Amino acid sequence: MRTRVTELLGIAYPIICGGMFRVGRAHLAGAVSEAGGLGIITSATFDDPEELRLEIRLAFILIFLSLASIFIFESR
Repeated sequence: MRTRVTELLGIAYPIICGGMFRVGRAHLAGAVSEAGGLGIITSATFDDPEELRLEIRLAFILIFLSLASIFIFESR
């Protein structure tokens, strides 16, 4: 689906997972992003910047592992 939002944000679908205090963490943001939407990690959930940095890294790892499994699956 191509809309102004999808083109602007570089996502497949115009689905944006809004920030949700205590819920907007790496696993939810990663799942939404993996599905083609825009997943958001809520920074207010974390007490210090290092915790937020670790959560962002976890999101990248989760998305990368998911993409890696898709590529491995498709290469068979």
